[in-house]
Amino acid sequence: PLRTLDTQSSYPHHARFSHDGTRLWFNSCHLYNGITIATPVEAADDTEGTVVDAQWRVYASATLPGMVVMGDASGYVHAMDDEGRTLWRHHVGSSISAIEASGDGSTLLVGSYGGYLAVLQRTETGLDPYSIGTSPYAEVRRWIFWDNEPTPLRW
Repeated sequence: PLRTLDTQSSYPHHARFSHDGTRLWFNSCHLYNGITIATPVEAADDTEGTVVDAQWRVYASATLPGMVVMGDASGYVHAMDDEGRTLWRHHVGSSISAIEASGDGSTLLVGSYGGYLAVLQRTETGLDPYSIGTSPYAEVRRWIFWDNEPTPLRW
């Protein structure tokens, strides 16, 4: 079974199967540090996996063919291919609480603990000049859910 790699990541925090079910993605964290590990499913009992990131505290994820999309405590959404190589990242803000992908991957819904729901759509026109990151997605809508507002704010 996978073990904790060092004192910087002490407990399991998040897990996800790849889209095709052949890989496992695990995240463990301790205080403000995290480690993300990937392993083939058939080797999960015999290997400690491969460290693909040693910083993120992953709170949410979604999968698409050949890709896992993970949201971290720093408000970033990261995409990695099935081998653990970084494809892109996109800053939403606040710790990411949920991610959902449309079936064709053209739209991502990203929720945050700060009360945001961001709608990201894939664009073929290049990087969004108003976003932070290297993502092929542009934010097309955001709702803000705050306790002191009677209805969600559309931004």
